[in-house]
Amino acid sequence: MDYQNGFKSSYEKEYLNAPLPIEEKDCVKIPLKEFEKNVAYDITLDIYKTFDTRICVVEHNNKLEIREPEPGETTCK
Repeated sequence: MDYQNGFKSSYEKEYLNAPLPIEEKDCVKIPLKEFEKNVAYDITLDIYKTFDTRICVVEHNNKLEIREPEPGETTCK
Protein backbone atom coordinates (compact mmCIF):
# COMPACT_ATOMS: atom_id res chain seq x y z
CA MET A 1 0.00 0.00 0.00
CA ASP A 2 1.36 3.38 -0.93
CA TYR A 3 0.37 5.53 2.03
CA GLN A 4 1.17 8.76 0.17
CA ASN A 5 -0.98 7.97 -2.85
CA GLY A 6 -3.74 6.00 -1.14
CA PHE A 7 -4.91 2.42 -1.59
CA LYS A 8 -4.35 0.71 -4.92
CA SER A 9 -5.44 -2.84 -5.57
CA SER A 10 -2.85 -4.45 -7.81
CA TYR A 11 -4.22 -8.00 -7.80
CA GLU A 12 -7.70 -9.19 -7.04
CA LYS A 13 -9.40 -12.45 -7.84
CA GLU A 14 -12.62 -13.95 -6.58
CA TYR A 15 -12.71 -17.68 -5.88
CA LEU A 16 -16.16 -19.24 -5.62
CA ASN A 17 -16.73 -22.58 -3.89
CA ALA A 18 -13.01 -22.95 -3.15
CA PRO A 19 -12.00 -24.93 -0.07
CA LEU A 20 -10.88 -22.93 2.94
CA PRO A 21 -7.07 -22.71 2.67
CA ILE A 22 -6.11 -24.77 5.70
CA GLU A 23 -3.67 -26.96 3.78
CA GLU A 24 -1.08 -25.69 1.31
CA LYS A 25 -2.76 -27.48 -1.63
CA ASP A 26 -5.89 -25.35 -1.05
CA CYS A 27 -4.07 -22.00 -0.95
CA VAL A 28 -4.71 -19.33 -3.57
CA LYS A 29 -1.77 -19.08 -5.95
CA ILE A 30 -0.69 -15.53 -6.84
CA PRO A 31 1.89 -15.43 -9.65
CA LEU A 32 5.30 -14.06 -8.57
CA LYS A 33 5.19 -11.64 -11.51
CA GLU A 34 2.53 -9.71 -9.54
CA PHE A 35 5.11 -8.77 -6.89
CA GLU A 36 7.99 -6.33 -7.12
CA LYS A 37 10.98 -7.27 -5.01
CA ASN A 38 11.52 -5.39 -1.74
CA VAL A 39 8.11 -3.67 -1.82
CA ALA A 40 5.68 -4.10 1.10
CA TYR A 41 2.27 -5.50 0.14
CA ASP A 42 -0.91 -5.79 2.17
CA ILE A 43 -2.57 -9.18 1.67
CA THR A 44 -6.24 -9.58 2.62
CA LEU A 45 -8.26 -12.78 2.67
CA ASP A 46 -11.93 -11.97 3.10
CA ILE A 47 -14.00 -14.98 4.14
CA TYR A 48 -16.21 -15.31 7.20
CA LYS A 49 -13.67 -13.19 9.05
CA THR A 50 -11.14 -10.96 7.37
CA PHE A 51 -7.49 -11.98 7.60
CA ASP A 52 -4.77 -9.56 6.56
CA THR A 53 -1.01 -9.42 6.73
CA ARG A 54 1.88 -7.53 5.15
CA ILE A 55 4.60 -9.21 3.11
CA CYS A 56 7.65 -8.45 1.01
CA VAL A 57 9.22 -10.67 -1.62
CA VAL A 58 13.01 -10.42 -1.26
CA GLU A 59 15.90 -12.16 -2.97
CA HIS A 60 18.36 -13.83 -0.60
CA ASN A 61 21.15 -16.18 -1.73
CA ASN A 62 19.59 -16.39 -5.22
CA LYS A 63 16.26 -17.52 -3.77
CA LEU A 64 13.02 -15.60 -3.35
CA GLU A 65 11.76 -15.34 0.23
CA ILE A 66 8.67 -13.83 1.78
CA ARG A 67 9.32 -11.60 4.78
CA GLU A 68 7.16 -9.45 7.01
CA PRO A 69 8.09 -5.74 6.84
CA GLU A 70 8.41 -3.63 9.96
CA PRO A 71 5.28 -1.59 10.82
CA GLY A 72 5.05 1.52 8.64
CA GLU A 73 7.75 0.40 6.20
CA THR A 74 6.93 0.47 2.49
CA THR A 75 10.04 -1.48 1.46
CA CYS A 76 12.01 -4.41 2.87
CA LYS A 77 15.72 -4.62 3.39
